[in-house]
Amino acid sequence: MSGDLTILFAPESAYGPTNNCVGIGDVLRRRGHRVVFAAEASWKGRLAPLGFEEDLVDLAPPPEKPQEAGQFWKDFVRDTAPEFQKPTIEQLGTWVRPVWEELITGARYCEPQLKSIVDRVRPDGSSRTTSSASPR
Repeated sequence: MSGDLTILFAPESAYGPTNNCVGIGDVLRRRGHRVVFAAEASWKGRLAPLGFEEDLVDLAPPPEKPQEAGQFWKDFVRDTAPEFQKPTIEQLGTWVRPVWEELITGARYCEPQLKSIVDRVRPDGSSRTTSSASPR
């Protein structure tokens, strides 16, 4: 496999999903591919030292003060931990639904940013093109 692909990762802003992508991305990077992360803004400066390009997005309006990577979800889990004492069926409305609502809200908010990143990065396999995109 020649090292000429551009791979774009857009993991959920949490350590588990991001670390999974880092592991896969590291293998791809070592094989000579360009690996770009469309990560949530709190990951700024954490992926570039690992050899990846960062093209960051906001999942909501930026906070007044910078947050640690994945801080929103750390706080969310801390604040909702009591829900895990309930039977799963009872968590559907008090934990599962709010989590999915947050994920959907974040996805909707950052969609224009992600489209712009895809246009800029031009990952292999992407069918998105713009009139200003230059041929490879």
